[in-house]
Amino acid sequence: MQPKFTLKKALVAFCLCISGLVNAQVLSTASGTGYLGNFSINNPAPLSISFVIENTTGSAVALTDLSCQLGPFGAVAFPGDPVVTKLFYSSTSISGNYDLSAPGVWAQIGTGAATVPAAVAVTPVITGINFVIPPATQYRFVIEASKGLRFSFTLPITPNTFSAGGLNLKVGNAQVAAQDIGWAGVSPVPAAGNHPAFFGGVATLVSTVPCSGTPAPGNTVSSVPTVCPATNFTLSLQNPTAGSGVTYQWQSASSAAGPWTNIGGATNSTLTTQQGVATCYRCNVTCGANTGTSTPVCVALTPPSSCYCIPPASDCTDNDVITRVRLSTLDNSST
Repeated sequence: MQPKFTLKKALVAFCLCISGLVNAQVLSTASGTGYLGNFSINNPAPLSISFVIENTTGSAVALTDLSCQLGPFGAVAFPGDPVVTKLFYSSTSISGNYDLSAPGVWAQIGTGAATVPAAVAVTPVITGINFVIPPATQYRFVIEASKGLRFSFTLPITPNTFSAGGLNLKVGNAQVAAQDIGWAGVSPVPAAGNHPAFFGGVATLVSTVPCSGTPAPGNTVSSVPTVCPATNFTLSLQNPTAGSGVTYQWQSASSAAGPWTNIGGATNSTLTTQQGVATCYRCNVTCGANTGTSTPVCVALTPPSSCYCIPPASDCTDNDVITRVRLSTLDNSST
């Protein structure tokens, strides 16, 4: 059961002012090097991986959404397969190997559903959990997926800590008590050799103080300016909105002038999606009766000639690249 932490509103507001945590924060491994999600286990049992979130601020925050790397693998995970996810936490098993079945050590705090993407991609797996992390506290989390879980395992991978607004996401060979934080393997107990395993993904945390005023989300930000069909990309917002109670509705249009249409189910602070034609996107961000709209971004469609190899040739670990094209007198080879 999730622990309860109660603070008077005035005290929380004061702590927020002195701690600097006034906005929602997104902790992402996207800026790291070597986070390719190029490892998994060819086993039909659910797989899991651990990471730590540390709150060094003077106020409580809530973990609301989690994304992680999913993708096809071997004979156990294929594009389009349904995925059942579970999120666990522990306040005592902060590093080293873990046993999710250990009574009183691990507690399940969320469940979700996803689909195995066509290629390795950071995919939303848990949404709307609002799990509170008290000030000056670190908890270890384990995300379990019924299939398709991917992580990074081949060093060098850097960094092992991602920070924003007094919050830290610790993965892989970040250590507590001289033991690695990141372990991965078949649930409920990973094999002893599966460390350091590097979680790849995104954790969204928000203040526990209610939002106020009209949100000003700023620009809509796309992870790519142009994309191939059936390839995931992520949309986010330039300015996070302070406080709890904030809601989101992503919209799309054929041009930045509209008309705009709500995207079904797109109600998180970020959106991972695909497109078959060039499309523009924006997000309505609401606090109470006040709504602010982000400045649209338009994502182009990559020409077919540049989409022969999906995923791009930077990931050739599955021998799925095209190395020679012959058509009549045309004969082109490539490494």
